[in-house]
Amino acid sequence: MFNTYENKYLVVAGYYNWLAALTHVFIIVGGPDWYRFFGAG
Repeated sequence: MFNTYENKYLVVAGYYNWLAALTHVFIIVGGPDWYRFFGAG
């Protein structure tokens, strides 16, 4: 139904979205040191 070659920007955006979400999960699990490393506080 959907051709990934026609929607390559959408697929790339989906991968980046997944990467950002996974990074957020790792930061939450990593604790306060990770928050500070990534610029919070």
